[in-house]
Amino acid sequence: MQPTGHSRPQDAEITAGLLAALTTSRLAADAHPHAEFAARVGKAAGVDVAVRAVADLAPLIGATGFQRAHPVAKARADLAGLPYADGIHDSLYRSGGVTLLADPVARVAQSRPGIAAADRHDQAA
Repeated sequence: MQPTGHSRPQDAEITAGLLAALTTSRLAADAHPHAEFAARVGKAAGVDVAVRAVADLAPLIGATGFQRAHPVAKARADLAGLPYADGIHDSLYRSGGVTLLADPVARVAQSRPGIAAADRHDQAA
């Protein structure tokens, strides 16, 4: 148990991931043009944090944390496969990078054609 006021790096990453998910859902609800980008990159980053958190948890539990029937061992095995499943993890990061490098005007036009949400957000700013 850690003393009060001290947190592990995973705590901050998990909190940041939760806030990113909430922000992404809000962007999607408003049909914001950056919602798709936030969802793609957020999912990939969330998987990375979950893999590290569960991998760090297993040794703290002891030998039972590595037994096949233990829930932490099952979660660790499932999460370890996510970054490699169908290459989706790399694809999410790659598409996020392409989005960041693309022309912002073209990116909005390609991601949501026919939606005037970009105009609505520009007027609000």
